[in-house]
This record gives sequence, C-alpha cells and structure tokens, in this order.
Amino acid sequence: MVGEITPETVIKSNTFVIWRGGAPKDFELKVDCRITPGGNSGINYRSMVVPDAVTPSNKFAMRGYQCDIDGQNRYTGNNYEEKGRLFLAVRGQITHVVGGRKPVILSNCGDSKELAAVFTTDWNSIYLIVRGNTLIHIVNGGS
Repeated sequence: MVGEITPETVIKSNTFVIWRGGAPKDFELKVDCRITPGGNSGINYRSMVVPDAVTPSNKFAMRGYQCDIDGQNRYTGNNYEEKGRLFLAVRGQITHVVGGRKPVILSNCGDSKELAAVFTTDWNSIYLIVRGNTLIHIVNGGS
C-alpha cells in the first residue's frame, strides 16, 4: 500500500484505509514501512467509524488505537487513541488505562530517547501484538 500526499492533494483531516473483512480479536501484525521526513501516519486498529465526526470531506473519521509513525520521529511507536483519550502510552512506557481516566504509568521498558534512535529514515519494521487489553508496539525490534 502506498499513501501519498502532494501539494495538490493536501488533506484537511485524518483519513484511513479501512479493512472490512471481519472483526479481528487477538492478532499480531508485522509490516515494513517508510515515511518522508514531513510525514505523519500510523496503524489504527480496533477502530470504528465515528458517524458524528463524518463530513463530506472526511467520510472515514475513525476512533481507536493507533501505533504512531511520524517522519520527524517525535511520536513513532506511541499508543495514541484517535478521537479518544489521546496518548495512552509513549515510547518505553507500560501503562494501565481504565475508562476515561488518565493512563497510569506502571513501568518503563526502555529510555524514550534510546528507543527513538532505532527508527530510521529508510525502511522500518513495525510489530503489533494485540491480545485482549494488552497492546504492544515494537519498532525495529525495540533495541
């Protein structure tokens, strides 16, 4: 898949490619990706179309979890809840999230700056492990 924004196709709000082949429960997903230095993207999962956010210019507004991927590597690997509670865990954090409350940091599994250094300006590997309420994002092996 290729997503491309050009000066002629600048978008005003987030858009998504939506898979409608079923309702996955627990899963693992491995993808290789690259992004331009100015790019901002991610992999949304367990998401749903938000009908009240749908407009003619964005008929695929989504709410759900996202593994962030951004070309400036400010947020890559973070768990972000699109149109929801926002950042649920940043690089290296193990958090516990209940309802609409703020995430509680339980532990850290690495230094955020050191983990950021594994992201490259070329191809990167993203590995998602999603089991029940446990959501794990691994970028380039995490080390």
